[in-house]
Formats: sequence, C-alpha cells, structure tokens
Amino acid sequence: MPNFIKRVLDGRLITSKAVNLAVKRHQEDLKRTDWRWRYDPNLAGKAVKFMEILPEPKSGKPQPLAPFQKFIIGSIYGWVDKDDPNIRRFTDVFISDGTKKR
Repeated sequence: MPNFIKRVLDGRLITSKAVNLAVKRHQEDLKRTDWRWRYDPNLAGKAVKFMEILPEPKSGKPQPLAPFQKFIIGSIYGWVDKDDPNIRRFTDVFISDGTKKR
C-alpha cells in the first residue's frame, strides 16, 4: 500500500480526483492526534492477505489484489478506534469500479 500512495502523490500513477483526494486524506489522517482513530497496518495487512487467498470464481485460483485494491481494503480494515480495535472507522463502503466485467 505505501508504494501505491507514494506513486499517486508524486504523480507517477494517474488516478481520478476522488482517488487523489482519498490518498491525500489518508496521509493527513495519519498525522492527526486530535481524534479517536488510528491506523493499524497489521490489521490492514491481515485483511489484504485474507482477500488474496480467496479463489477467483471462474478459475478457483487465488488472485492477487491490485495496488489500488490493497489501498481500499487496507483503508477499510486498518482504521480503528484508539481504545478498541474492534471498532472500525469505516463500516459502510460503496465501491464503484469502471472496469469491464468478463
């Protein structure tokens, strides 16, 4: 995930305005100390690893996640309450993907 963030921020990876804003917000939120949330890279990593072992429906083989997918999953599962890591910052998520479905 850090490589994806770095590439978006330095302009090497062209993304939508919404993705740019999400990455910038993530970076700014990491610096914040005045609120109840913290980012736990271990929880984010566990979620990503779990998703990567799930089989692709047609082939039945595990399919590695793309960097942007790791960012999304990491953001959903990595942000937790400082006092109770069972409380996630993001509990409702809407993901719209414009790629062609096969």
